[in-house]
Amino acid sequence: MKRYVVGFGRFWWEFFVADTPELTVGVLAVLGIAFGVRSWGVAAAVIIPAAVVALLLVSVQRGRAH
Repeated sequence: MKRYVVGFGRFWWEFFVADTPELTVGVLAVLGIAFGVRSWGVAAAVIIPAAVVALLLVSVQRGRAH
């Protein structure tokens, strides 16, 4: 049973983190920001897409560097 649980955990680690742990952390940060500003209304509608675009730009820059 332990082997299956460890294998399951490794699969999800590889699926989500793999080569880009900073992208996983970025997605979690954007989700945290979204949760934190959910009651701000219009400001949240601007902050969340801006955070997603910033994360995408950082990811593209990192990809170009390699």
